[in-house]
Amino acid sequence: MSSWVTTSLNWPAIKKPAFPLNSTRHDGAVRNTADDGTPYGRNRFTRNLQAWPPQWAIMSDADWATLDNFYNVTTAGGTLPFNWTHPYTGVAYVVTFTGPMTESTILYNQHSVQVSLQEV
Repeated sequence: MSSWVTTSLNWPAIKKPAFPLNSTRHDGAVRNTADDGTPYGRNRFTRNLQAWPPQWAIMSDADWATLDNFYNVTTAGGTLPFNWTHPYTGVAYVVTFTGPMTESTILYNQHSVQVSLQEV
């Protein structure tokens, strides 16, 4: 999907996230009701953006270190946009993190990780 934002930053080469990888489209409609009770609406935005919450039930130390560095250093604490290709559809997007990553060490050299991404 095209975006007006361009960036040279790319999602790191780590293991694909676990299924399911859900997608949420933002509600881009303004809905109202006329005086006679007839519903009507219009587009609120020119684009209907998507969001994804990729998660990994098991991520290795190496992948965790790569993702953690990408978040904290490359994207300056998750503030800079980057190129991300949906791992199962192959569609490219420019996205940003919408909040901090969640990580739990579940076993030696294994982490459970969740991030939130949103199209820009």
